[in-house]
Amino acid sequence: MHARVVRISMLLAAFAALFMATGCKPDLTNDQALPLIQAHYDQAQGMPLVFKVDQVGMKAGVDAKYWTMTKKLNEMWADFKLTDEGKKLIKLPNGKDVIEWRQDPSGKFQYEMVTVAPLKLKAREVKEIRDEIIPGVKGPGKVVVYMEAHDITTLPNDLQNIILGNANNKIAVKRQADMTLENGAWAFHAIEE
Repeated sequence: MHARVVRISMLLAAFAALFMATGCKPDLTNDQALPLIQAHYDQAQGMPLVFKVDQVGMKAGVDAKYWTMTKKLNEMWADFKLTDEGKKLIKLPNGKDVIEWRQDPSGKFQYEMVTVAPLKLKAREVKEIRDEIIPGVKGPGKVVVYMEAHDITTLPNDLQNIILGNANNKIAVKRQADMTLENGAWAFHAIEE
């Protein structure tokens, strides 16, 4: 009887080893992956958003009283000064407070600006989850392809519309996050650069 228990124990151990070796692991769903990635973003510092303002956005900025025209040079070129309200929300890359509205080197009329407030990132819309070997990690791994977006909802509606109104502004980009299996559960490992 004792030999039979030993054989059954050995057989169970062999099945367990086979089960582990074949990579049987819990599945990672979209609903599980997004909160793991978002928890990483919630712990990180926000980042100012660099965006471009086109002609429609320039008019909207005047209407919202973020800047006012100070000098009209010709039918297309002008200078605009940031208002006190505008200075609370945006800054110019050159450190000045005057927008020199001219054509950029590509011939387009657009001007680069930066939000004063750092904006948090949001993980949205999982596109794909696939098995992958994660460098430097023992055990199974997965890559989650998702959309990363700046959360502009903290900005005033007028500024949100200026940012979203220019198709050249990239508010969301496709990213990849690495996940690892730790103690039987999926955990966030890193965001691929």
